[in-house]
Amino acid sequence: MSKKKIISVGFYFPGDVVDYVGFNSDTSLLDADIIIYSPNIFEYSHRYDSLHQGKPALNDSASFALQEQSAHWRRELKDACDAGKTTFIFLNKLEEVFIATGEKQFSGTGRNRVTTNIVTNYDNYQSIPFTLDPVNSKGTLMVLSKDSELISSYWGMFSESSKYHVYLKGKVSSPLIKTKTGDRTVGAIVRLKSGSGAFVLLPYLDTGKAEFEEERDDGEVYWTQAAIEFGTKLKSSLVEISKAIKQSTSST
Repeated sequence: MSKKKIISVGFYFPGDVVDYVGFNSDTSLLDADIIIYSPNIFEYSHRYDSLHQGKPALNDSASFALQEQSAHWRRELKDACDAGKTTFIFLNKLEEVFIATGEKQFSGTGRNRVTTNIVTNYDNYQSIPFTLDPVNSKGTLMVLSKDSELISSYWGMFSESSKYHVYLKGKVSSPLIKTKTGDRTVGAIVRLKSGSGAFVLLPYLDTGKAEFEEERDDGEVYWTQAAIEFGTKLKSSLVEISKAIKQSTSST
């Protein structure tokens, strides 16, 4: 079997056992067999000039850059799904910002003339090619839903390192993981009508453990053997899930 090429966007995969690219990359996802994606706009939400209604307000340049980059990933993720690829989305917290629309409103005349920039609400989940309704909520107690055999092996290995940052509001067609109490969906599988691929939504996976990094004599920080072993096991698990999805799709 040929080696699977995995591209991770915005999600730091322990041990560097997959190809990592940042949110601002223009990488094509069609080069990948499997995609890992985390909707993360931290570099924008923490780079703002002012606040509007208590949320970061981006300037014109950052606003247009964020929209352009989000459009890139929406397009790439949809194209990957159309091509039959599996994308794993680790669900980040909902990050909301205000972006400039490019429109301006004027009031007053002469020296009293005031220019107001028109802004609109934007969030990190607008970078994926389908609509979700995430609600910020943190927790660690979760259980598998019925008909979630697809990820049972993954969950057995990584449930202790998983935590939910959001739950999905409203009805979800194929839930995989729910909160232990409250029965709220925190993991699911999504398929688009336009393609044979699938999106596997998973609670956020903690890969920032202290034992995963070490600073050596040269002052650089390196992944530890524990991180490499964790990453290798995670990679194998995601490959198996993707394989099962493809087999299920083919038989259907």
